[in-house]
Amino acid sequence: MVETVKKESLLAFEKAYHQKSSLSRLALYGTNVDSLLSCLDKAAQDTTATKEQVEAYKAKRESYAKLKGKIQQDRNALKAAEAPKDAKALIEKFDLGG
Repeated sequence: MVETVKKESLLAFEKAYHQKSSLSRLALYGTNVDSLLSCLDKAAQDTTATKEQVEAYKAKRESYAKLKGKIQQDRNALKAAEAPKDAKALIEKFDLGG
């Protein structure tokens, strides 16, 4: 989506409803990361897991919690963008690679 938005004109961006689409995608990504965080929490509490496994789960959880924060921050900024030009500029800067 980011690459598509970077290549298109502002008019094409508006016609394709990419601001709304990006908001929906960010919400979906956030929900998926929430589910992953829940799984990692449960895995870290598994009594059969080794100490190394638990530490790895906790490290992954911390990493994904940061990603969740970034997703929420990006979504809030995009939601607040009133002008399509501003929304397009925000989407072009998204980097959710973790």
